[in-house]
Amino acid sequence: MDTGHAEDLDSAFSEGISQGMRFIILDLTDTGYISSSGLRAVTKAAKQLKSQGGVLSLCGMNAPVEEVFRVSGLLRLFSNYPTVEEAVADMGKSAE
Repeated sequence: MDTGHAEDLDSAFSEGISQGMRFIILDLTDTGYISSSGLRAVTKAAKQLKSQGGVLSLCGMNAPVEEVFRVSGLLRLFSNYPTVEEAVADMGKSAE
């Protein structure tokens, strides 16, 4: 996820949150790289959601992307699941 993709993601997050989304799952299965701009977009959305009682969860991270989150200290801020299905199941519990 380079700067251009991060800007698109930031816009999509902002639009969804402004329309009332409170629970978002970001599937990173096909993401081989994440830039600092990508990390910023994800953490910004997570902070916005948290302030409104929501949550952003991550899933499908491969080892290099997970390492970027870990080294940056951001991995501890997110619930991280192997699959979308596991993230959805856990979010269902959170929404109850």
